[in-house]
Amino acid sequence: MLRHLLTHPSYDPQVLDKRLGYISFMLDRRDVTEQIHSLLRNCVDIPRIVSRLLYRKFLPMDLVKLRTSLALFFGGNTSSNLKSSLQEYFRVL
Repeated sequence: MLRHLLTHPSYDPQVLDKRLGYISFMLDRRDVTEQIHSLLRNCVDIPRIVSRLLYRKFLPMDLVKLRTSLALFFGGNTSSNLKSSLQEYFRVL
């Protein structure tokens, strides 16, 4: 997704204004940035682990890391759920 965003930039002023709003919000709210950073610090490269699983070159620790990373996005614990945290912060915008 990041590759697509970088290789196919948007020229739509509304999209650009929305992105600038997100950036301004994150720069103004360092506490939010630090909290998101601390959550993402526990996230591993999911596509890399999946490819290791497909080629059967994984270690048991890879499964633990995959579970931990997926729990950040889809976990039931809302206090550590990255998706709900991001939605809460960007609801302001």
